[in-house]
Amino acid sequence: MKSFCLSCKKNTNQEVIEDYIEEHDNESGNYSFKYGYQIIKCRGCGTVSFRVLFSDTYSEYTEGIDQWKIDRLYPKANRDMILKKIQVPLPPKLKRIYKETINSYNNSCLLLCSAGIRSLIEGICADNKVKEKLKNKEKNKNYYRNLENKIKGLVDINFLTKQNAEILQHLRFIGNDALHKLEKPSKEELKTALEIVDIIIKSTYELKIKEEKLKKKTQERMNKM
Repeated sequence: MKSFCLSCKKNTNQEVIEDYIEEHDNESGNYSFKYGYQIIKCRGCGTVSFRVLFSDTYSEYTEGIDQWKIDRLYPKANRDMILKKIQVPLPPKLKRIYKETINSYNNSCLLLCSAGIRSLIEGICADNKVKEKLKNKEKNKNYYRNLENKIKGLVDINFLTKQNAEILQHLRFIGNDALHKLEKPSKEELKTALEIVDIIIKSTYELKIKEEKLKKKTQERMNKM
């Protein structure tokens, strides 16, 4: 039986790894139903998941007790879902916010997802210590306390390009509308916003990691001279 594969983004043939069936009858004996619990593996990409099957004698979806329909899939899977794609090592707090934001989107908690995107931006600023690094740059000590200026600070410390900072400013507005006006953005907006966040986080943090690796290798070479 085919099931939707979150990795392949389509219905694929599945190999059943483990299978358990539970059968039930009502007291009068004129109605039967059963549940099937299966660990399955996609024959295309090898992704392992879990599904619950259901069949009953009265089901409008089936012709008899030996016919099954899919009742539930774990993890929840449909074409609109987003995989946790970032492979770059992130600080634990940022990683947790990222996962919770993706989970909010996948469970259609759109206001929470919007707030999560804003929290991610705040987290990036905090992780890069924008306020601490630039505390003497502005005469106004409170300049880097609001998120708009913190994002500008990411450019000042050469963590972000000006273009990427402008994109984050737009994402900040989405979070502001959700938190302050309780305005829920569309799922399409949020999906695009999360794709942008993925690209920016991956490019900036991956570049930072590679730069540190390069510096280390260069220093090792210089020490041998």
